[in-house]
Amino acid sequence: MIIPRAVPPPTPNRALGLWTTLVIMALTGCATLDESECRHADWRVIGFEDGAAGEPPSRVGSHRSACAEFGVTPDLAAYRQGHREGLAQFCTPARGYELGRRGKDYEGVCPRALEGGFLDGYDLGRRVHDYQREVRRLGSAIRADQRRMEDIRDELATREQELVRDGTSRDARRALLEQIKDLQGELGELEAETLAYERQRAVARDRLEDLKAIVPY
Repeated sequence: MIIPRAVPPPTPNRALGLWTTLVIMALTGCATLDESECRHADWRVIGFEDGAAGEPPSRVGSHRSACAEFGVTPDLAAYRQGHREGLAQFCTPARGYELGRRGKDYEGVCPRALEGGFLDGYDLGRRVHDYQREVRRLGSAIRADQRRMEDIRDELATREQELVRDGTSRDARRALLEQIKDLQGELGELEAETLAYERQRAVARDRLEDLKAIVPY
């Protein structure tokens, strides 16, 4: 047996370097804007981009934190105006459909006047997403059953060869017959299960196609 070689703990310098790297990664990963972007920010444009991406208005808080290090404060009035304009681009039925189709969560950012149409598209997209996921899930289950059935057929062929081989004792043949019976039973169950999965997948595919046929986007 090969015994894995123990990995020595990091030396103090190495540990410090690793810690520094992690801190830098965490800080840069959380910062939404760098120094140049903060100092030359067009807050209306930034608000528009956030709104068009479906970000909530509280996103400006992340920008505030990122820019505070450089002594820059966001122009909240300009940001909010841009954000409202961006939401008008985001809160459409087509964008709702795309968000739902990709299985993304809706953060409730759309104003009431636009939310109804957005949610109509979103709900349709989620239904498409759910049926697509169901088709994939059933396909994976079918493939898993098919692989197991191939293994069982190979095992059955091996057991049957052993059964008729010269020199196989009576007790061994009795045991082999029991094994063959069990394998045949499992094979029958898997065949029935696979058939059921295939029928379910066909239904899911039909419903998916029906939904896609009524998508107006």
